[in-house]
Amino acid sequence: MDYHARSVDDSDKMKRILLLCAAAAALPAGCRSPLRTPPAPLDSERAVPVSVKSITERDYVRDPALCLEAAKLGQAQAQYVLASMFHRGRSLPRNEQMAVHWYRKAAEQGVAHAQYNLGALLLTGEGDVKPDATEAHRWLLAAGEQKMEAAYPLLGSIYAAGRGVERDTAEACRWYALAAQNGDVEAGAALGWLLLKGEGVKQDKRLGLQWLRNAAEKGYAPAQYNLGVLYAAGQTLEADPVRAYVWFSLAAESEFGAAGDALRKLKKALQPEEVRVAESLLAELRERLKPAD
Repeated sequence: MDYHARSVDDSDKMKRILLLCAAAAALPAGCRSPLRTPPAPLDSERAVPVSVKSITERDYVRDPALCLEAAKLGQAQAQYVLASMFHRGRSLPRNEQMAVHWYRKAAEQGVAHAQYNLGALLLTGEGDVKPDATEAHRWLLAAGEQKMEAAYPLLGSIYAAGRGVERDTAEACRWYALAAQNGDVEAGAALGWLLLKGEGVKQDKRLGLQWLRNAAEKGYAPAQYNLGVLYAAGQTLEADPVRAYVWFSLAAESEFGAAGDALRKLKKALQPEEVRVAESLLAELRERLKPAD
């Protein structure tokens, strides 16, 4: 069958695609389009004609009708690409519900990118998709277990907050650590904070401070502010108002939250000599962290 030979115009073809997609989405799980002669059971790859198996993502995007036909035959790549087109509004009108439907089809066949995209959509909700933290966790965990790195920080936040699962700080640290080791600054800051506080996980002030400071030195304002709070309070870390002044200053430069107010209050409480030392340290830190030309 020549999938590229079409006798209908683009408008009719688009209407046909949307009608077929809507019908497919309405079928209960496990249903198939009626066939006159049911084929023998085959795996998803062998069930697709050779001409479709060799098709690339670019070909699917160029011809959504071809993509739909392959997706209905159970071709996982086509299901994922079709979902992406509906999700992004690329080659097809944007439709989050259809995106969820086809992402789920591909995710059930083990496509890690589909598992991640479906989980992320369900975690926060998008368009007319209602949030479902429990199902979001299921798919993000499946993606994470397939080493889908983008899922790591989301899994960390899910376990840290107990969204859709029981709160588990140790598991949150595990996923945040995987993300941080891949260069995710925000995950590193979250990991550092949990290790410093030691809530639900063994406290490790040295490692926690290392991760939090690393994020702060990379310009992540929440980490800079939190370091200021820790040094000013003198509870988790030894009190050091000069260091607190330095980190509050950097966070305030990014206009982060209450950093400006915290800096003003701290400055009033410091001696002039302490402010001078803090400003000197701040200048040194700015110079050291300045991007190389």
